[in-house]
Amino acid sequence: MTALAQYLEAAKVEEVVGELEAAGYAVTREVRDGNMRYDLVATKDGRKIAIEVKAQSVLRESAGKIRELREWARAHGYDRFRLVVVNPPRERIVEIPALEGTLFAYLADHFPAELDGLSSHTSLNGVSQVDVDSIEVTEAGSHITGSGIVEVTLEYGGGKPPDGVSWEADIPFSFDLLLDPQLRIAEVNELEVDTSEFYECGIDPISRTHPHQWRGCTATSRQERSRA
Repeated sequence: MTALAQYLEAAKVEEVVGELEAAGYAVTREVRDGNMRYDLVATKDGRKIAIEVKAQSVLRESAGKIRELREWARAHGYDRFRLVVVNPPRERIVEIPALEGTLFAYLADHFPAELDGLSSHTSLNGVSQVDVDSIEVTEAGSHITGSGIVEVTLEYGGGKPPDGVSWEADIPFSFDLLLDPQLRIAEVNELEVDTSEFYECGIDPISRTHPHQWRGCTATSRQERSRA
């Protein structure tokens, strides 16, 4: 890891601690739990959240470690594993109003198969940490690229409505969009959800009923399962 990535992660940890404490959480730093070490553990009203901060530049190479931290948290009494992604600071010249809400609405209407395949019932909770990498204004509209986090709840087993074991997850995604003059999504050139840290060995996660009992390399959507 570069010195810049280490600096960014350390600075973000301090920012997240401040946010959590302001929200009433008790926060412990650098918590070692078994063979795992979490940057932060936050507790409030009986809920326990494990938090890991990663620079965007090392996210893919850290996928294996993130997966291990997530699986350990699932198996050892944590209510949530939260991944916080940090990018180098940039001067923000243009603000795009309500971009997180626009992305959330699009994802809700065009639910990604990558998310759908992570559990027997995956629900979308929100979009956060949206960072715009580039913006180009053309006659057709505003072409933007960037990244963010999609927040989901994964439900395993249970009936309808779902009443099985559930787990909250934060999953990185990247986007390449064209916005119309009203800042609505006119065209999606790319929207990629990175679920790589969930997979390890070619087993369909839906074949298991509890979140810490599976690892796999490929996932199937609800539509594919219904055709099977």
